[in-house]
Amino acid sequence: MPLILTLISLVPLLLLRGLIIADLWRWFIVPLGLSSIGIIQAMGLATLIAMLTHQSNVTTEKREWWQFILLAVITNLMFWGMGALIHLFL
Repeated sequence: MPLILTLISLVPLLLLRGLIIADLWRWFIVPLGLSSIGIIQAMGLATLIAMLTHQSNVTTEKREWWQFILLAVITNLMFWGMGALIHLFL
């Protein structure tokens, strides 16, 4: 059951990451002269970056499935918040 819930949660997490990357792209890359990207393109970019920069996350601690999901949500929201703060100072 936890595996199924984890797999189901991947779609909303990927959508959240795509939304965040699309916003960050619009805030920081579009002013440099590049075109804006949509959420689907940002999801593809996120997947590509994850594949190219994958690092093994072997820990000795046992975590529950929901802890991985919560950590992913918190991490994404932190990057979005940091980007928004930086954008305020541009």
